Amino acid sequence: MRLLTTLTLLAGLLTGMPSQAENIALVGGRLIDGTAERPLHNSVILVKDGIIEQVGTIESLPVPAGYREVSTEGHDVLPGLWESHAHIMLTGHANYTHWQKAYRDRQVDEIMPASLMQLLLAGITSVRDMGFDAMDTLRAATYWPAVMMGVQDRYGTVTPGKVADIIAVRGNVLKYMNLVRDVDMVMKDGIIFKHNGIVDEALLSDFGKR
Repeated sequence: MRLLTTLTLLAGLLTGMPSQAENIALVGGRLIDGTAERPLHNSVILVKDGIIEQVGTIESLPVPAGYREVSTEGHDVLPGLWESHAHIMLTGHANYTHWQKAYRDRQVDEIMPASLMQLLLAGITSVRDMGFDAMDTLRAATYWPAVMMGVQDRYGTVTPGKVADIIAVRGNVLKYMNLVRDVDMVMKDGIIFKHNGIVDEALLSDFGKR
C-alpha cells in the first residue's frame, strides 16, 4: 500500500532548519494565488510564524514594523509545488533490487533527507511518496503527524500516558502493508468502535454527534 506523506511529516529528518519562522513580508511580485482569481500586481504577502497572515498590494498593505522585507519584484509568486509521485528513498536510481541491497541502511538517515532537500530547493514543498520501508511508512502515518502537530506527548505511539487511539490488523503488516486496508479493531479515546470486523453502530452513532 502507498501512503501519503509530505515534507512536513518528515521535517524532523531535516537538520539545520530554524526552530521558529521569522516574520517576513514578500513585496513587489505578481501574485498568482492558486484560486483562479486574476493575478495581483505589486503584491504584499505578510507571513507570521510560518502562516500567511495578510495579502494585499503595495498601495493597500503597508509592511508593519518587525517584518523582514524580501523583494519579489520582477517575479511571479505562486503556491509551493507538489510532487505527486515520488520515491524519495531511491533518488533517481532505476535498479530497485541493487539499491535496496546496497543502500538499505542509509535510506532513512541519509538518502531520504537528501532527496527531500533537493525537492525543497526546486520549489517542491509537499511530496506524495509512493514507496517507504514498511516501518517508516507506519511512522509517517502515526508518529510524524503527531510531531508536526505538536501533540506527540499525547498521540502517535502506543505508550503509557498517551491517548488510547489504537488499531489492530490481522496478519503481519510489516510484510503485507496492504492489510491496513482492512482494519479489524479500532479504538478511539479508549472506546472500541470496531472489533473482529464488526462495527458497534450505537457507539458510532454517538461518536458522530460529538
